[in-house]
Amino acid sequence: DNIIKNITALPRRIRNIPDFIVIKKDVTMFLECKKCGNDFKPKMKELESYKWWDNLHPEGILDVYFFIYNLIIQTFPFVYKLVKII
Repeated sequence: DNIIKNITALPRRIRNIPDFIVIKKDVTMFLECKKCGNDFKPKMKELESYKWWDNLHPEGILDVYFFIYNLIIQTFPFVYKLVKII
């Protein structure tokens, strides 16, 4: 029986794969979407996984970016590159 009954049984990097792959003209990137209040407080273990995905292609192909939505003011001011968050 190869059925996974609990998501925590998956390796952390698979559980924390970025949400989307964005392809637009000459740019290809991973995009992770997060929501927050006034403070964005990502978990360190998640950031470690995203860093692994960011380094998957050292040439800069498929860098990880974050789309951060603020629930309080209901806006998203920027899309941030992973290195700016770490």
